[in-house]
Amino acid sequence: MNQHLSSEQISKCLTGEATPDERSHLQECKSCGADLARLEAAVSSFRDTVREWSDQTSGSPRRILADPNTNSPMLVRGLRWGLVAAIVVTMIGVPVWRLKQRQADLANQDEILLEQIATGLSRPVAQPMQPLTRLWTTNGSPGQENYR
Repeated sequence: MNQHLSSEQISKCLTGEATPDERSHLQECKSCGADLARLEAAVSSFRDTVREWSDQTSGSPRRILADPNTNSPMLVRGLRWGLVAAIVVTMIGVPVWRLKQRQADLANQDEILLEQIATGLSRPVAQPMQPLTRLWTTNGSPGQENYR
């Protein structure tokens, strides 16, 4: 597999529904592996936040707080939701940025190709035919010795 995995393929990897090719690519490609790790971290953070909220609303004594001296679970919950939001924005922003980079690279490659074509077309004689131009004299007419 030569191209990076799509977000749908990475999601399949997360849920265990990936094809053998996708799993193989994920092990070989650091970029796709990092995308999967970010998605796993976002899902894990979301899961932990939901569990904490559930424990707090059900009256469970289990509370996970960043600072034991903090008496404001709303602050901690807000910070965690902010972290989840930042991860989601990153998960969306990175693929968009990658797409724009690929488009810029393709446009650059296209420009180089067009310059090469323009250079080839601007020559008075095509490059494969240039040895034949040596048969002509400098004044533009064929050498007389070639016709006698």
